[in-house]
Amino acid sequence: MSLRVLVTGASSRLGKAVGSLLRQLGYRAVGTVRIARKGVVLPSFDKLVFLDLEDISSLNSLEGDFDAVIHIASVSSGTAQHLITVNGLGTARLVEWAASHKISRFVHVSTMAVYGNVTEPLVTSQTEVAHMNNYGLSKWSAECSLRDISNQMSCVSVRSCAIVGESTGYHFLALVLRRMLAQEPIIRVSNPTFLSNNLVHEDTLSEFLVHLARFHKPRFAAVPIGSSHPMELSEIITQMSRATGYRGEIEWVASLNTPFGISTADAEGLGFQPLPMQIVINRWLRDALGTDTSLSS
Repeated sequence: MSLRVLVTGASSRLGKAVGSLLRQLGYRAVGTVRIARKGVVLPSFDKLVFLDLEDISSLNSLEGDFDAVIHIASVSSGTAQHLITVNGLGTARLVEWAASHKISRFVHVSTMAVYGNVTEPLVTSQTEVAHMNNYGLSKWSAECSLRDISNQMSCVSVRSCAIVGESTGYHFLALVLRRMLAQEPIIRVSNPTFLSNNLVHEDTLSEFLVHLARFHKPRFAAVPIGSSHPMELSEIITQMSRATGYRGEIEWVASLNTPFGISTADAEGLGFQPLPMQIVINRWLRDALGTDTSLSS
């Protein structure tokens, strides 16, 4: 089966990983980049087109037939209007375009932020959505667009936790890593005994996204993802400290929020294959620091 897949956000780390995997499998990968980035060359893709989710007319640059869309492009900061315009309305326009072109599968990268301030110990697909910020609201709006059109094509929203790889990102552990590398004298963290599985490696996520793009799934699903075999947060922090050569003090303080784990059961039912948290940490630190940390713990 030879597929032609449209991948938005092609210049992101995740976009590049998805494009590379598609091509390794012998599929045709067409990536989109913002008009402001015109001139960029990405070997991960057979072709690049220019798409601005704030400009509906830019959809005219999408030519030819596609079997699936993997929608990665989004913004995570800015005004409420900007977030809704790009993540919400921009996705809605792309979904409508996909349906009008008879595309059979639409895969969307959403976020755990749609759940807002979680108060239960384990998040599942059935956990109530109660977004607490504009970013979560904009992603929920995008999910609603997929749900509304799912009578015309298979739609899956992947509610991703923190993504790790060569780029450290802006999640909690990434900020701790930056502070360790900067040798800040004191780093305050909380919940030392919490069993965390709230990370996913970009390679694991890209494999799941490509899998969803290859095969028909239920008409609509929105599933959270994480890692298997959770680790105590104190163990993770110790491993990071050793890998970075951190010489300061780790101060454990009371938490303002209740930590939560993630059930990957529904995602696994769609073909997701989570990695053990220890392997995710090892790969992340290897990617971010250029050092093999598999024997650090």
